[in-house]
Amino acid sequence: MKEKTNRAITGVLLFLVFFLLASCQSKQMNLTNLEQNLETLEQYELLEIKFTLPEKNSDSNKLNHRPYAEFITPDNEKLKVFAFEYQGFSRGLVNNHEILTKINKQEWNIRYVPEEIGEYEYKIKVNEKTIYDNGKFQSEKSENKEFVRTADTNSFYFDSGEKFFPVGMNIAWHSERGTYDYDYYFQRLKDNNIDLVRIVMTPWSLGLEWSNQTSYGITSDYTGLETYSQENSWRLDHILQSAENNDIYIILTFDIYGELREESNDPREQLWEYNPYNKENNGFLDSPEEFFTNERAKTTYKRKLDYIISRWSHNTNILGWELWNEADITENYNKESFYEWNDEMYDYLKKIDEYQHFITTSFADVELAQGFWENHKYDYINIHLYSSNVSEEIISVIENLDKYEKPILISEFGLGQTSEPELKDISGSNLQNTIKKSIEQEIAGSAMPWWWDEYIDKYNLYQVLGKYSIENE
Repeated sequence: MKEKTNRAITGVLLFLVFFLLASCQSKQMNLTNLEQNLETLEQYELLEIKFTLPEKNSDSNKLNHRPYAEFITPDNEKLKVFAFEYQGFSRGLVNNHEILTKINKQEWNIRYVPEEIGEYEYKIKVNEKTIYDNGKFQSEKSENKEFVRTADTNSFYFDSGEKFFPVGMNIAWHSERGTYDYDYYFQRLKDNNIDLVRIVMTPWSLGLEWSNQTSYGITSDYTGLETYSQENSWRLDHILQSAENNDIYIILTFDIYGELREESNDPREQLWEYNPYNKENNGFLDSPEEFFTNERAKTTYKRKLDYIISRWSHNTNILGWELWNEADITENYNKESFYEWNDEMYDYLKKIDEYQHFITTSFADVELAQGFWENHKYDYINIHLYSSNVSEEIISVIENLDKYEKPILISEFGLGQTSEPELKDISGSNLQNTIKKSIEQEIAGSAMPWWWDEYIDKYNLYQVLGKYSIENE
């Protein structure tokens, strides 16, 4: 009896040992519809891997269980690049409105650009124990443009050390024409050697998450927090590709102050009523100002940053990320709360962005922002300046900021808070004087005008900016 009992115990122990050994080993499983766009790439050329997961792993669509590629570089370094959910579309223009139509089924997508020369290998995983597929590709030397991601006190540089002095303007959002607007504008910019554009991901243009409540100009496929608009994501894919084709660099701004405001004369500036963080829209915040202090809100926002980095950080023509457009005019703004939030998100972006793009933010009030530039985290100083005497005020503003020894960019300027003063300047003399003064101050790029549609395009003033692009080549 004792011998039988010992044999039984031994059998159980052997079973447990084999079970534990098996569970520690990686399991090889095959993906469906796996596609790799290229087997041989040039440096900084896009590698794109598309696939769908087996049905039993469909719950991996949760952000914290996303599949990823583990790359092994020619220098034997391991890199982890997360996948993102992708839905393809075709576009059309009907009665001057962009219409998107789904094509194919939703799938997973991994994007990566190689920076080294040689053979890369990768494994696609959901966790360390489950390997879905293996692959490899060759990277060859090329003349493709590198990233712009180094700077000194007043200039930006390509990885090669070549100076990058951008001449640019805002084209912050599109009209009902959607991506067709950017096709139109980018062609005019290219014709005039203008090479930097600032875009804001607003709820009414290129935002990723919003409530499905009706609000100003919002027609996208929003369904709340952590389900990112595939329509706007596809639009931004198109816009960034168009920018690259036209040799244009992009500052991508993630959010705008109106999302956290309750009262304003402009319906685009009082959007808290429709914000998905609002409890009234199945969110969890009682008031706008909680956005910058609530821990759950911070975690939710970081997931959006995960998606942005996975989908777009490979773009060499993204100059940088701007966390907020004028956060200082959000509802009940508290600068200490925002500064702390900014520093946390800055650190998080630096952690997850393999390509280390520049990071900044912006303020409506130049003077009140001084404390931020002195003590907090950013890669270049980002100024907005509106004044009837803007071309002269630039001089004193820049002199006050030089002490921080960071590159300075004036990413918005104008004669006032509406386009009315500009519209009286048909020849663009103020536009020319302001850009000239900004260049004379030896900052990182030319000052960027705001009124792109109502003023610059209306009076065809692109050549005013283009003149300074040629002079600074």
